[in-house]
Amino acid sequence: MAAPIEILDCHHHVGDVRSFMPLTGDDDAPGAAVTAEQEARLAIMDAGGVAQATRRQVIVVDASKPSPRLGTRCHVPVEVIRFAWRAEREHLQALGAQVVLRSVGADPFLTDEGNWILDADFGPIDDVPRLAALLQARAGIVEHGLFVGLTHDLLIAGPDGVEHRTL
Repeated sequence: MAAPIEILDCHHHVGDVRSFMPLTGDDDAPGAAVTAEQEARLAIMDAGGVAQATRRQVIVVDASKPSPRLGTRCHVPVEVIRFAWRAEREHLQALGAQVVLRSVGADPFLTDEGNWILDADFGPIDDVPRLAALLQARAGIVEHGLFVGLTHDLLIAGPDGVEHRTL
């Protein structure tokens, strides 16, 4: 079920709970309920905006997702303004990331807002809040995939049932 983005134009809060937000992209696990079309329309800014507009964020994943530290198995998507992508790539590299401009065929991937995505592989991240703050301080970075402090509940589906973690 898709929720219209315009809902945030009319309301300060989407509701009490965002009941389902699967992790998608390169960290996607088999069986996740995301189609190729939905994944192709990824907009980090929209995901973060909806997460901030909810009173309680619930993330649903399968048992393959949890890792000891963020960045252990996947990169951090960084949404950048197109004209600033090279400067932001250099900034991310200076922070220790290996950076790739996300593309679809020969063309850069476009978000719903017309921005580009840099996939930044930092490896295991020691200080996620610090890295998030460094990324947020950049004018050319619109948003990033480190949604610090926004998740309240994590539901992990495994062969023995569902584990609920309160964060």
